[in-house]
Amino acid sequence: MNNTYHILNGDSLKNQFPTSILGELIIARECLVDGNIQGEDINELFVNRARYLESYSQIPAGTYFERTVPEITKITNIPADSAIYCWFEDDLFCQANLWFVLHLLSKQQQGDLVN
Repeated sequence: MNNTYHILNGDSLKNQFPTSILGELIIARECLVDGNIQGEDINELFVNRARYLESYSQIPAGTYFERTVPEITKITNIPADSAIYCWFEDDLFCQANLWFVLHLLSKQQQGDLVN
């Protein structure tokens, strides 16, 4: 049987997500519509996002690396034969995060993702 993953756009959705839907939940805790999204690889992106969020919204870089990075890393480690369901709204905030998730999934499937 394939593994099932549900990628949710934020903790608010996680708090409302029905427990009757089976599978592992992954939370896309990002706000990619705002701030620095530059990076030669995913690790540089993480550093740039942490710096931006720390300076702009007073989120300590450690918090970003403790709460956001592990969830994104889970996305990059989803086995190829898994069922993946993405739960995102149709506003720009959610769509930017969805595009990022789909990019990660496509790179992982191609074997091009550098961690």
